[in-house]
Amino acid sequence: MAGELKENEIKPDIPSYVSITPWITYDSQMDNLRFVVAKKNVVPSNQCQGTSYLNLVKWTDYKLGIGKYTEWTEEKYYKELAQFAKTKSQVTEYKFHNMLFEELFSGKASIKSKKFNLENIKDHIEESKAPVIFSIDVREAFNPKAKAEMGHVIMAVGKCNNGISAHDPRGKFFTNYKDLDGNQVFFPNKTLDRIGRKSVGIYCVTIL
Repeated sequence: MAGELKENEIKPDIPSYVSITPWITYDSQMDNLRFVVAKKNVVPSNQCQGTSYLNLVKWTDYKLGIGKYTEWTEEKYYKELAQFAKTKSQVTEYKFHNMLFEELFSGKASIKSKKFNLENIKDHIEESKAPVIFSIDVREAFNPKAKAEMGHVIMAVGKCNNGISAHDPRGKFFTNYKDLDGNQVFFPNKTLDRIGRKSVGIYCVTIL
């Protein structure tokens, strides 16, 4: 009897695969620029969040046919975020990104938080054909030397019976998981259930 596949040998189940619509890819690689947002330095080690949200903004712009944000760079996004943050106070990093998203697409799209679990991510992609922002603990994914939980923010773009695929800002360089499409990385169910940061939750986009 054949042994059970190792997690990093599990591939997407193509017949059951469902992706966001429309399917559009962006180079998710971080530019490694440096910014200051709400008096906090944004450096390569914590830039993944803004990069993933920028991809989310570009996808939503394209989906809605607005044609205003698809050419945004990371530098442009972070400048907008920094300016936006000056008008707010006492909010979390995620909230800055989510509030900016809501302002950019007011009345046309929204982003809501849900509990982190595989079912919620998969159900949202199945029902809405729209992305989900979530965070993983990178100690297993690409930084085994980290002594404490270390978050890495990515954007889910597809799901199948075997797992979830995501745009990963560091995917080409560090992750142990196979690259499906330039910057798209596949996480088997068991892996994602283990390394997903359940305390953070997920953020789901809905087109209104």
